[in-house]
Amino acid sequence: MGRIPKEIGRCKLLYGIKLCHNMLYNEIPEEIYSLTDLISLDLAYCGLFSKLSDQVGNLKKLKHLCLNGNTIAGRIPESICELTELEWLRLKDCSMIGKIPAGLRQLPKLTLLHLSGNIFENE
Repeated sequence: MGRIPKEIGRCKLLYGIKLCHNMLYNEIPEEIYSLTDLISLDLAYCGLFSKLSDQVGNLKKLKHLCLNGNTIAGRIPESICELTELEWLRLKDCSMIGKIPAGLRQLPKLTLLHLSGNIFENE
């Protein structure tokens, strides 16, 4: 078992993080949201118990976000709708709740949306 170190926020040139299928059993560190050149973030099936921060909107270059199979408490933040480069959003089996942000429909490059296995409400 491990964790994503907070020092990852110092790696300003990172454009991809792929740590899927590891036993991290922790939270997504807020420092990840300061990596503004990040294009791909894949933390699927890591045993994370976290939330998806409103700061996800800081990742303006993000094309791929995959958090499948983690316990991501709460809702999809509205700020995710600011990610106009986003092509793939995978939040399958994350135990998320609430409403799916209507702004997802406006994302011009979104081609894959995988939200099954959550507890979303109707509009």
